[in-house]
Amino acid sequence: MTLQQLQYLMEVYRTGSVSGAAKNLFLAQSSLSTSISSIESELGFPVFVRTQKGMVPTAQGSHVLAHAARICESYRSMLDTPSLCKRHIRISAPDLAPLNAAFTRLMAAYSGDSGFYFSVDSCCTVEAAKRLAEFELDLAVLVNHEAKLLSVDMLLSEMKLQRQPIATVPAVFLIGKQHRLYGEDALSPEVLNRELFIDNMDDPLLGNDFLKGVIRLSAERTVAVKNANIQRQLLEEGIGYTIAAQTKDSPFRQIPIPGVSYTVSAVTNPKDQGSQAVEDYIRLAKEAFL
Repeated sequence: MTLQQLQYLMEVYRTGSVSGAAKNLFLAQSSLSTSISSIESELGFPVFVRTQKGMVPTAQGSHVLAHAARICESYRSMLDTPSLCKRHIRISAPDLAPLNAAFTRLMAAYSGDSGFYFSVDSCCTVEAAKRLAEFELDLAVLVNHEAKLLSVDMLLSEMKLQRQPIATVPAVFLIGKQHRLYGEDALSPEVLNRELFIDNMDDPLLGNDFLKGVIRLSAERTVAVKNANIQRQLLEEGIGYTIAAQTKDSPFRQIPIPGVSYTVSAVTNPKDQGSQAVEDYIRLAKEAFL
C-alpha cells in the first residue's frame, strides 16, 4: 500500500463519492475504483460501503482512515519546512468580515512569534467536522441557521466534537450595487422571489423548511455556488442576491429578514489541549462581532 493510495482513500472520504474524488484528483473514475479495490484486497475487508448518501466508511474502514489521515498529515508536515520547528495552526472559517478581521489581528499579534505559523481556508459544516475528527484542522468556525443547530449538534456529537457559540447574527438579504433593484426603497420577499438567488451551498437554503414562511426559493431561479470569490463577483455584478449573516461595513445592501438569524460557533480539534493561538482567535472573533 502506497502513500498515494492512502491519499486516494482520504479524498474519497472527504468527498463522499468516487466520482467526486476522481475529479479532484484528476483521475479516471475507473482508475480510482481499481485503486480502492486493490487496497481493500490487501487489507482483506472493505473500507467503504456505497449508500444513498454516498461512500460511507465501514467500522474497520474508519480505523484505516484514522491512520491514513495521520500518515498523510505527517507527510505534509515533512514537506513543509516551517512545520519542523513551528506549530502549524490550521483554521477553517467562512468569508465574513468579522472573521477576516479576527484572523488579521491574530496575525498581527503573532507576527513576532517564531513558534507558530498559520493557514486558513473555508469548508462546509460537514467537511469541517470530518476534518476536525481526523485531526486535519485545529479550529473550524461554523455559521449555521439557528433552525439547523439541533442537526449540527447531532453531527458533531457523533464525531465527539462540541461547538462553542461565538455570536448570534441577524440574517439579511445581500444585493449588490449593480443589481437593478439596488436603489429601490423597499424590497419585499415577493419581489425577490422573481430574482436569481445565489445559494452558497455551505448551509444550503433551497428547500430549507424554516425559510418557506419568509421567501419561496425555486430551483429554476437558483444558482449553486460554493466558491466565495465567485459568489462575491456575482453579487458585485448585480447578477443575483443571496442570504447571509449581517456584518458591518459590507459593500452590499443588507436587508434584514425578520425572525431569521445565524449562529457563529467555534469547534476545536479534540486532541488539542487548548492552544493559546486558537483561544486567541476565538476571543478576537467574539470581539469582532460585538
